[in-house]
Amino acid sequence: MFRQLSRRLILACMLTTLIGVTIASAVSYYFSTYLIRSEFSNIAANFYNTSASNLTRYLTYTEETLKVISNHPSVATAISSPEYMPDVIEVLNGMVYKLNMDLRGATIYTLQGYSYTPTNYSDIPTLEQLRANAEFEQFYTNPSAHSIWIYRDGKDLSYYSQKYATTGIFSYVLKIPEHTQQPSAIMIADMDAMRLEQYFESSNALFQHAETTIGRANRFSSTADAATPTISRSSTHIIIRNSVHESNIDLTLSVPMANAKQPMRELSLTIGLLAAVSIVLAFFTFRRLRDSIVKPLAKLYKNMRQFSSSA
Repeated sequence: MFRQLSRRLILACMLTTLIGVTIASAVSYYFSTYLIRSEFSNIAANFYNTSASNLTRYLTYTEETLKVISNHPSVATAISSPEYMPDVIEVLNGMVYKLNMDLRGATIYTLQGYSYTPTNYSDIPTLEQLRANAEFEQFYTNPSAHSIWIYRDGKDLSYYSQKYATTGIFSYVLKIPEHTQQPSAIMIADMDAMRLEQYFESSNALFQHAETTIGRANRFSSTADAATPTISRSSTHIIIRNSVHESNIDLTLSVPMANAKQPMRELSLTIGLLAAVSIVLAFFTFRRLRDSIVKPLAKLYKNMRQFSSSA
């Protein structure tokens, strides 16, 4: 009789615990899943903004480097000299090969018709060939424009020994001297456009298989344009797009929604482990509780039967 009572007590307690743990685990999982999914867009947007800020700081640093080079005494002498000044090549070598390793090359075009490039940077277009690019020509003929970042592809990729044949060229163009109505020269510093995409790469599992693409904008952006990215969501991806620091391109980051499931798998494993531990602990606790209740009753029953027999 007491053995059957013991089993029923354990079974009732374990069923109650199992139901409670299951309900608590399910509520925790679905509530956490809701929070992760609802915050995933914000996480992706924060990642994009941080990456874009780092990119902007790098581009700003590059601008300041080029402005320092444009004010170098050798450059200042060369752009006003009727003769070719080879000292400028060493200045450009120092900039490209020492100060900023991301720059693939640079060119200074003077009004005297000279072109200065670093060593090993060849097959450059002439200034007239550059002006065939409508966006470059718009900048070149605008007296109020002094510097700009410009993305170049198409025919421009056939120059520079086809170093940029895959991703395109991202160039900083500066009139020398800066802030003048009649510039004496044009400086162009080039980097591989792939370098921009690398700022949006991450080893974080939330951004695995994310893709960054470069798109041409309808107009050159300003600092104000890049303040707030555009965020949209499809059934499979979160898509974030914004203009790049004072340039003619947009950068779009596409993050798979499936990445949000990665922390959910870890969460479900953790919740399942905690539930299993809770059930095991409950089993041993109820066994001790059973022993503290059933054994005294069994002993009392046995003593009462012995007393009845002796009477």
